[in-house]
Parts: sequence; structure tokens; C-alpha cells
Amino acid sequence: MEGKFEGDMGPHHHHNPCVEIAMEVHKVETPPKRSWFQKLKNRLKETFFPDDPLRQFKGQSTKQKWLLGFQYIFPILQWGPHYNLNLLKSDVISGLTIASLAIPQGISYAKLANLPPIVGLYSSFVPPLVYAMLGSSRDLAVGPVSIASLLMGSMLRQEVSPTLEPLLFLQLAFTSTFFAGLFQASLGFLRLGFLIDFLSKATLIGFMAGAAIIVSLQQLKALLGITHFTKEMGLVPVMSSVFHNTKEWSWQTILMGFIFLVFLLVTRHISIKKPKLFWVSAGAPLLSVVISTIFVFVFKAQNQGISVIGKLEQGLNPPSWNMLHFHGHHIGLVLKTGLITGIISLTEGIAVGRTFAALKNYQVDGNKEMIAIGVMNVVGSTTSCYITTGAFSRSAVNHNAGAKTAVSNIIMAVTVMVTLLFLMPLFRYTPNLVLGAIIVTAVVGLVDIPAAYQIWKVDKFDFVVMLCAFFGVIFISVEEGLALAVGISIFKMVLQMTRPKTVVLGNIPGTDIFRNKHQYQDAVSIPGFLIISIQAPISFANSNYLNERILRWIQDYEEEETKSHSDLRFLILDLAAVSAIDANGVMFFQELRRVLEKKGVELVLVNPVGEVMEKLQKAEGTHDLLQPSNLYLTVGEAVSSRFSSMKVVLGFLIDFLSKATLIGFMAGAAIIVSLQQLKALLGITHFTKEMGLVPVMSSVFHNTKEWSWQTILMGFIFLVFLLVTRHISIKKPKLFWVSAGAPLLSVVISTIFVFVFKAQNQGISVIGKLEQGLNPPSWNMLHFHGHHIGLVLKTGLITGIISLTEGIAVGRTFAALKNYQVDGNKEMIAIGVMNVVGSTTSCYITTGAFSRSAVNHNAGAKTAVSNIIMAVTVMVTLLFLMPLFRYTPNLVLGAIIVTAVVGLVDIPAAYQIWKVDKFDFVVMLCAFFGVIFISVEEGLALAVGISIFKMVLQMTRPKTVVLGNIPGTDIFRNKHQYQDAVSIPGFLIISIQAPISFANSNYLNERILRWIQDYEEEETKSHSDLRFLILDLAAVSAIDANGVMFFQELRRVLEKKGVELVLVNPVGEVMEKLQKAEGTHDLLQPSNLYLTVGEAVSSRFSSMKVVSC
Repeated sequence: MEGKFEGDMGPHHHHNPCVEIAMEVHKVETPPKRSWFQKLKNRLKETFFPDDPLRQFKGQSTKQKWLLGFQYIFPILQWGPHYNLNLLKSDVISGLTIASLAIPQGISYAKLANLPPIVGLYSSFVPPLVYAMLGSSRDLAVGPVSIASLLMGSMLRQEVSPTLEPLLFLQLAFTSTFFAGLFQASLGFLRLGFLIDFLSKATLIGFMAGAAIIVSLQQLKALLGITHFTKEMGLVPVMSSVFHNTKEWSWQTILMGFIFLVFLLVTRHISIKKPKLFWVSAGAPLLSVVISTIFVFVFKAQNQGISVIGKLEQGLNPPSWNMLHFHGHHIGLVLKTGLITGIISLTEGIAVGRTFAALKNYQVDGNKEMIAIGVMNVVGSTTSCYITTGAFSRSAVNHNAGAKTAVSNIIMAVTVMVTLLFLMPLFRYTPNLVLGAIIVTAVVGLVDIPAAYQIWKVDKFDFVVMLCAFFGVIFISVEEGLALAVGISIFKMVLQMTRPKTVVLGNIPGTDIFRNKHQYQDAVSIPGFLIISIQAPISFANSNYLNERILRWIQDYEEEETKSHSDLRFLILDLAAVSAIDANGVMFFQELRRVLEKKGVELVLVNPVGEVMEKLQKAEGTHDLLQPSNLYLTVGEAVSSRFSSMKVVLGFLIDFLSKATLIGFMAGAAIIVSLQQLKALLGITHFTKEMGLVPVMSSVFHNTKEWSWQTILMGFIFLVFLLVTRHISIKKPKLFWVSAGAPLLSVVISTIFVFVFKAQNQGISVIGKLEQGLNPPSWNMLHFHGHHIGLVLKTGLITGIISLTEGIAVGRTFAALKNYQVDGNKEMIAIGVMNVVGSTTSCYITTGAFSRSAVNHNAGAKTAVSNIIMAVTVMVTLLFLMPLFRYTPNLVLGAIIVTAVVGLVDIPAAYQIWKVDKFDFVVMLCAFFGVIFISVEEGLALAVGISIFKMVLQMTRPKTVVLGNIPGTDIFRNKHQYQDAVSIPGFLIISIQAPISFANSNYLNERILRWIQDYEEEETKSHSDLRFLILDLAAVSAIDANGVMFFQELRRVLEKKGVELVLVNPVGEVMEKLQKAEGTHDLLQPSNLYLTVGEAVSSRFSSMKVVSC
């Protein structure tokens, strides 16, 4: 290792006045200059094309590109020309085997969806043929599945009865399937597959288990012979229905159902214990149907209370395109049903496909699968099919039966076709109880107790999510239970973004390495230095939190100063994991630096990535932070350099209103407010009640006859006067009293003018008589019920957030100028209590206004007593001076309002945002135009929504870079940013710069596998096989159950390729969860873990030094 700390760095060293550290300092490089378009192109590529699907087209002729294009769309054209008899033999066996399972399951699942049984067989014929042409999985067996069937049946039954209106119900089922397929195909075509990643492993396990119980409970109707059964799905109503109808129980049905259920469960158990006997459980359902049908037919059991399917139509799928309904009052229902069933079936199908692809060491293209499954369902909806996907049970049988290609689906479809054409009369006497037994046997495997136990061991929060999904499904409803679990999972992800992991670093004695002091107990502090690592992008969602957290650490250090006799001289921020910043991130550095300068502390940055450097360079007040003397490649170098000069003595929800959102919103609101004053400034009587730009201007020009020249003239004079006084105070802050007194002076002068000249008789509208006296109580006027409760809740929420954000932002701004801290949570409580009390004393919503606070600051306010003085003055006015305002003209009030809000249009700030972050600029424009053209609240919601989408995108598409070696050192950095960084033969070194969770684990898997494929393609040129994949996990502050799966799947792929997985600097939480999980704990063997990338490469190279190659 190069560069070591000399001397003992233990705690006792704090009394040593001089520390010698010798290290070579390396230059931090800015990334190559790229245009805004190039950056956008690269970002879009990484977001939507992590697998680079067009790479195979590079360098090909036009003819070859067309051929590759057709092969990409229709994978059957890729492997079809190489198909042979040996493959056909395997596919025929597997196709016939899964057909024996698909036929009884198709009939059963259709009944579960409240559809005619024949529709289940239709859905096992056409969709598999379509998938065989478009799908990329060799093992996926397509057809109806239990969960999607349950969802579709239960959701449609909420509005339409399948018994009273069977035709309409069927039409809605086909239409829902069409929308499900359209949504699925759109996700694949638009490369938006990451949206389905929000169904985490924990959510799916809980949801599937709950749905399995609900599905099984629904089969009690058939297994007990009950005629009158509840239409509800929850555990309580189903069990209540069962025990309220005990008189309908049929012992013949119960006995026969029990026998077949036990038979099917036993055959399932045999196949699980001995996978080679897969055919036992695969053939059991069809055998059960045959035996039970013969039994009923021979003994006329239908006359003994055994209900049967009845007559089924014969023939192939009839067209159903004319049954699709795209209008009417059920359109919302089919859209909702299609969306939810589409997401669930798509998630299940892709998960199953990936599982078996990993076992056979081939890749399944997620986006191709979305298009294939989507097109399959769209075509199916026009050929009398309902929603289908790849089922795990059938796919497992297909895999175990030796399927080689998707031809097994074609064989299955042909078998179903023969059944539809010739064998349908045989199912007439099939008892419903055997279909119920088949369904129960099929779904019992969805209750995955070992997986639930693993989640409990690995991640307690994920376990809570799983329980929410499980209990939500069985006690509330299937869709609401799913929504609850997804909501909690997203809340956790948002929490990680708003409260990112931020740690204090200490020095590992005897090295130049700095690591988390909490994880490495022997790591020691360096006197005069506070070294902090931020492990997330800095954005509007977390900038306030980071500011408060760092200032708290500084306060802790200052409190310890008297004990350690060491003043804080340097704050070093390790930014290696800060992959991005926005306009609020820039403000974070500006505010932090301002506070540090007042404290005499120097801010030093370590290893900032290219995007962070670019934005700080463009912003005002931060570009000098990027002076070469202030930037370092490693923390060790920063401490070493700064030590050389020391020879003698050394409330997060409101954060979702980003700076860009606020600037755009405030500017738009200022224009809307100003436009509203045209009523008073023009003297218009009949004015629109709407707020938008278009209706206001339309009202103004439609009422030109009401314009009053006296009002216009007088209003113009006072408006100019107020704007001039405002300009004077801005240019010369010491003359703050000029603009502060101008509004009151305008009121006095205008009131006297109206009173003296009786101007109210000349068309000048006045306020009129005002009540005198202090605030009357208003607690009896509060309404907590009635049909307006939704309106007041919405209004209170939006105005509360806006006023809270404005008040805290203003308070922090002036606190920073005077070098004291404002406690955000205390402010929230204070402003909240203030408004609660105000609502009971005839007040409406209030907060801290910038204009008044600026005057208060410039006037020399020292404490909050200035507010008390202001309140006493207002009290005197209320008691004695109210009659004086009777003749105050409304125009002067309009002029005062316009003058007050004109400062909210902050053009310089908007220009800064344009320079720093184009996406933030778009957010700002959305807020601005949304407010002035739509409505104030919808404009705000639009901007916040886009900001949150950006934040979610950062979580789902985290920055992940390939590292190279800085020649002559043991330092590894981003090869794109450091052009002279070189690869090490046989090594692929990747840095993941975000927590690994359900939202990004699939993306990370695809991205890393693409880099591996790139390396393998280069092997022939470099004559260097890939031997090691090194993952730098320093910035991976957390993982969940899907994160653990990421390591399990990645390791499985690497083992098949003969590549060893090596981990560098995993944090404590990651190590704990990998240790507890099955199949990953041996990754944490001491021989497989390293503190730095340099050490990992050095060790694996054995006797080879880390040099440029």
C-alpha cells in the first residue's frame, strides 16, 4: 500500500501537538466535456436501455440489420433454423405433459374467474402459440393462472354479477384482458419495465400466500357442496357463509372431495421429494378428472347432490373483438382491473421465466417478455381468451420434463386444440369438487413459509411489508392488500432517500484508510478534522436533513473541544457515493459553506463525481470549492495535505417541495395574485371567479365597459409609488424603512383623498365599514362533518404545506445570516399550534412572510419580542383605529398586494437553475405554467409529482460505474471520469452507488451482466479471461430481501461462467443480512472480503503488484 500514516493515531494522540503524515496528493479530474444533448442521451440510455439491445446491430450491413431486427422481435426466427429432431422429441414429451396439467387447470381457473369453463381452454390454446413466436424463455408454460383469475373475477364482480349478467361480465373480462395486454406491451415497448419492480419479494410472498388462502377458501363452495355462497372474498365473510349454510353441506361431496384432494396433495409431495417423478403430479389432475367423471357418469352421482360442470361448447375459439367495450360507465372498472391483473401476471411471468433461465444459464430479456405477454393478451382478448401468463407449476413441469424450446407451448396448444374439437362432451359429468381440489393443490405451494422465515431473518421491515400484504389480502381485499404493501415498500424507499445514511469516518491505525467509526471500532478521529461520508444523491428530498445532521455533528465536536483541546479546523465531505445533486443540492453546499465560514471552519471535498463537479462549477457561490487545492482523490490525501499546515495546534414531508418547484410555483402564484388585483385596479364590478390566466384575461377584456379611468389613474400612481420605494430599499438596504412605511403611507394618503373629494361617488370602490374590537372566539364555527369535510381537508393540507415550507425557509435564511440554528421540527410545531389557536380566534392561515421578515431583520430585530410589539400595535388598531379605514380604496390594497408579490418572480434564481440542472428547470416550468394555466393546487401537484418521479428514477436506476486503476497508485476510480484510469486484466471492478432494493435489483443485475458480456466480447482481443468480479459496496448503505436475491442470482450466474465474486467494504447492515441469508453467508469469508479495491486486486493477483497494464 502506498502512503501510510506515520505514528500512533490512537485516542491518546489528541494531546500530541504535531502529527506528521506523508502522502502523495493526486489530482481530482473533471469528466470530459459533453453537450447537454449528449448527457441527456446517455442518461436515457442508462435509464431505459441498461441491457443495450441494439449492440448487436453495430457494424452490420443493412440486410443483416433487417434480419437481426426480425429476430429480435420474433425470437423463434433466431433458434428456429437450428431446430432438429432431438429438440423436437424433448419438446413433444414436455408439451404433452404440461397439456395434461393445463387442461384441468384451465377449466378450474376459468370457474375461479367466474367465467364459463370453456374460456379457460380457449386461453390455453391461442396465447401459447403467440408466446412461442415472441417470447424469449425456453421454459415458460403459458396459460391461465390462479391469482390473476381470482383478481379478475373478484374485481369485476364488484359491479357486475356473473350469474345475472353473464354476457356483460364476459365482455368486461375480455376488455380487461385487452387493457392488461396493452399496458404490458406498452411497458416493454417504452422500456418502463422498472415499474413492476415495485412489487418487492416480500410483497409478492405475502400477497401470494394471502391470495392462496382466499382462493382455497373459495373452493369450499365446491368441496362442501354449498349452493348459496357469499360473493365476498375476505376470510371473515367466507367462513361466516360456510358455517351459516351447514344445512347445505353434502357428505357425498365432502367425502369425494376429500379423497381427490388427498390424492393430489400426495402426488404433489412425491414430485417435490423426487423431482424425477415430476410426471406423477403433472398427470394427477387429468387423472382425477377422468376418474371422477367416469364415477359420476356410472353411478349417476349428479342425482345425489354432486354438482357437475355441465355441457361445454365444442370447437375452436370464436372471435371476440366485437365484445370489447371501450365506453360506458364500466370503463373505469375494466381499466383498473386490467392494470392490476396486468401487473400481477406480468410480474409472475417474468419472475418464473428468470428463475428457470438462471438454472439453465441463459438470459431472459425482461422487455421482450413484457411485449410478448402483452401482445399475447391483446390477441387473446380478441379470440375469447382472458388474461394469461407463465405459471410456476406448469413451467416447473415443463422444465423437469426436459423442454428445450418454446415449441413445448405449441405442442401443448395443439393438444388443447384437439380437446376443443373432439373431447369436450367428455367433460359434461366432471364434478366441480375435483376442480376445487385441483385449484387448492395448485395454490398451496404459494404459501412459502421457508421464504417468509428467510425474510424474517434478513429484514424485519420487509417482514412487516409481507405481513401487511398477507393480512390485507385475507381481511380487506386482494387489491387493497396489495396496494397497502406496495405503499409501505415505497414509503421505505422514500425514507431512504429523505434520510440517507451519513456516517463519521475515522482512520484505521497504521493505514491511510478511513472507514465508518461505528462499524470499525478501532478507527480513530483526527484532531481538528470532522470527516463525513454522505451515501446518497443530494436532492430536494434530503438537503435540509443533511444540513441539520452535519451541523449537529459540528455542535457535538464543539462541545468536546474543551476536553480534547482541539478546535475544529476542517470539515471533509467524502462525496464518492453522491452520484447526483439538483438545485437544492447546490443550495446545501452554499448554506453549509456560509455557516462554516462564520465558524472559521474550512470545507474540503473528496472524490466528487463528474455531475456534482459540473453543477457546483456552474452555480454561484460554489465554483471556488472546486479549486485544485480544495479537492482530493481520497480522504487520506485530504487529511495529509491539510495536516501539513497544522504544526502547532490543530420533518421531512415538506422537503418534497424542491427549490425548483417553489420558484416556479411562487412565480406562477405571484402572476395569478397580480391578475386578481386587476378587478380593483381597473374598477371592474363583474369579475370571473376562476384563477387561471385565460379566464382572468378573458373577463378583463369582456368587461372593458366597466373600466374606470379614475380608478386606473389613481391605482397606477400608487402602484408606481410602491414599486419605486421597493426598488430604493433593494438598492440601499439601510433605507429599508422607505419600502416598509410606503404601504401604510399609501393607505393614509388614499383614504384622506377619498374622504376629502368624496371619490367613492366617482366610481372609486372603498372597503366600507369595518368591525371594531379584538378577535371574537370562533371555535364554535369549526365544522368537522358534512359533505364539505373533504374540501377543507384538502385545502388545509395544501395551504399548510405551502405556508410551513415558506415559514421554515424564511427562518433558515435569516438564521444563516446571523449564524444561529433554526430547529425545523420546533418551527413546525410552533407554526402548527399558532394556526390551531388562530382557527379558534377568527384567524385564517398564517406563516412567516419573506417581505416582513426581511424588514424585521434589517430593522435590527434581536428576538421574537418584535412580533409581540407588532401584535400590540395591531391590537391598538383593532380597538381604536378601525373607523379610519372606512374610506380606504380597494385599488390601493390591490397595488400593495402586487408590490408584495412581484418579488416572488425570481428570474436570477430561475436562470441559475437552468445553468445547474435542466431537469429542475423543467420542474420549475411545470409548476409555473401549471399554476397559471390549470390551477394553483394542480400546478403544484404536477411539479411535486415530476420531482418525486425523478427521485424514484434515481432509486430504480442507481449510478453504477466501472472502476479503473490510477497508474502508479493503488487507487481505483470511475473510468469515465478519469480518462487515464486503466483496467486490470482478468478483473471487472464495479462500484454500486445506492442501496440495493426491490426497486433496482433487477436493473443492477441486467446492467452488471451487460458489462460482463462486453468483457467476454473483448476477451478474444485482449487474450484475458474474466476471473474476478469485484463489487465496491462502500456506497451501498442498505439492502432488503430483493437485495439479497440480487447477490444470490449474480453469484449463480458467475459460478456458471467460472468467475469469482469479491466484495469490497460492505457496510454493517449489508454484512448482517448476507450473513443471515441462505446461499450468501460464505461470501463473507475473510478471504473474500477486502477493505479497499486496491487490496482486493493485490490479493487476487498474488505476487503481482497493482500497476498499469
